[in-house]
Amino acid sequence: GDDAAGDDGGVGRRSFLSGALTTAMTLAANPSLAVAAASDPATVAAAASYPTFTSDLSWPLGKVAFSLLPLAGTSSRRATVQETIIPHRIWTHDQIQGVVNVNVPVRQTVIKLSEEAGGGLWVHNPVAPTPQLMRMMR
Repeated sequence: GDDAAGDDGGVGRRSFLSGALTTAMTLAANPSLAVAAASDPATVAAAASYPTFTSDLSWPLGKVAFSLLPLAGTSSRRATVQETIIPHRIWTHDQIQGVVNVNVPVRQTVIKLSEEAGGGLWVHNPVAPTPQLMRMMR
């Protein structure tokens, strides 16, 4: 029946619902259990670490993308992390970008072209041109 474990040895529906109800009742009777973990500043700080706001990290594109979905970080802080792959030749720049609640790291690669190739920089997969990024690329 519903009370026993399933054929695959899993937990039955009744057992699962009973356990969920017990947990909910315990938290309702003692809300400090749920609040204790969320109110610990160390826990909150470890869960979400954000750079401080400066004008160097802003990208005032607006809050929506071309598809009218909200973008993460478009009108807020957008820090760029630079890594040198080959000194004075190849660099990567990482930023966090996202749509709705899905945030992913995006990396651009910058290669300094030789004078024989015409000079300049070749940028693959450009990220948001914040003042911080533009200084890094100069």
